[in-house]
Amino acid sequence: MQTQTSELAERILLAAAATPRLQQPRWPAWTGPPSTPRLPRELALTASVRVALRKLWRLRWDNAVKEVYWRLALNGLATAERMSQPEAVCLCGAACPGRAHHYWECPIAQAVVRAMLDSLPAEWCARPADGAPRLHREHVWLMFAPPPAARRAGARRLHSGVWRVVCLAALAAMDTGRRAANLAALQAKREADARAAARARRAERAAAAGQRLISSMLPAAPPPEAQQRRQAAAAESERARRLQQAQQAAVASFWAWLADFVACRAAPRQWSAQVPAQHPFLCTVPDDADPRTSSVAAGA
Repeated sequence: MQTQTSELAERILLAAAATPRLQQPRWPAWTGPPSTPRLPRELALTASVRVALRKLWRLRWDNAVKEVYWRLALNGLATAERMSQPEAVCLCGAACPGRAHHYWECPIAQAVVRAMLDSLPAEWCARPADGAPRLHREHVWLMFAPPPAARRAGARRLHSGVWRVVCLAALAAMDTGRRAANLAALQAKREADARAAARARRAERAAAAGQRLISSMLPAAPPPEAQQRRQAAAAESERARRLQQAQQAAVASFWAWLADFVACRAAPRQWSAQVPAQHPFLCTVPDDADPRTSSVAAGA
């Protein structure tokens, strides 16, 4: 069921982003593959995403954060799957990762999702029997706010505009994590190549000096099993360290984007009357310049 829902999210996102009337003049004129029969619910969701896209593009915010979402919808991000690089491996170990991996399934992306969940109090998000809130891919990719807590005193509904900003920041943060992971993998490869080159240079210098070790006249023996285990454990520890650094970079980027949204005063004026002071992520606070008015600030 979850797989079907994720596939639906991808189809809706692509159909909404590829609508010609939503594209700016510099966008490609591609309208997508030939139309196929779609369910009424899918058509309604597509229309809802189109409205969200129009509102997002009108925000007075850095277009760099919006571009990630647009490229995600059109599958225009430089992932190994899109670039036809089957030999590429993500820092987490996934082979030939695509947009679904980098922007949802990867541990780096899930670190951003956990940061979002940690900021959702019980009265703002419905929780299953185990009491833990859950986000699905369509909540972020299609920017549909999770449902409020049912039959709970003081239940609140997330502001749709704020949630769209949160989703934009989350996807941009996941992209930061993807870039950090790629950079870490490239750095690890360069270090391995440097070690191999250093060994080759030492062998060349020894050969030039006319030296020949006794061990070189014997057939090469595989390293002992204990040494192999130590090498594998060291490599796994280094990979886990780099993965943790990429996760930290992604989460820090998520909060930095929200702080940037507040610093730019990009929130529409009508949000001041719509977003309560207790709202997670972004809330309203009195304006220092004019105590009679309020502005949107970072939430608790």
